[in-house]
Amino acid sequence: MMLFAILTTAKEQMMEKHGDQIEVTEREAGNKPRAPHNVRIVLAASLLLAVIVMSMAWIIPALS
Repeated sequence: MMLFAILTTAKEQMMEKHGDQIEVTEREAGNKPRAPHNVRIVLAASLLLAVIVMSMAWIIPALS
């Protein structure tokens, strides 16, 4: 059954229910984002923002 799921096209890969058992493809079961570059941008921006905020919290009190 797994070989069939790998060989089918993306349009044909759908979740199927057989009684109480649900069959999903590797693509559906995976938690991989479709556009990984968007995740990188968000992570880089949040890291930069965290560094700036923590630096301000340290530098401003040190000036007075």
